[in-house]
Amino acid sequence: MKKQVDAEVHALANVYHIYVERISKRKPGEVLSPHEPAVVKRAINPFLQTDERDIMVVEVRSVPYDFHDRYKAGERTYFYRLLSGSRPL
Repeated sequence: MKKQVDAEVHALANVYHIYVERISKRKPGEVLSPHEPAVVKRAINPFLQTDERDIMVVEVRSVPYDFHDRYKAGERTYFYRLLSGSRPL
């Protein structure tokens, strides 16, 4: 299995947005109200966590339709750890 370039990267309080539209199975084309945030969280996490080091969703919130995680971020802080020496990581 090829290792991803961003493997071993950690993020704290990272925000991500998705647009979800619920369509009725009983009445095709009918748009239903969104699921409760807790339902979404329980539905997503099993797909993300295949072992204890994987990511997980810790909170789900409904946000306005014009919200965008990249453009609404108040700030970003990056920390880099530089290692030197002859021994490989």
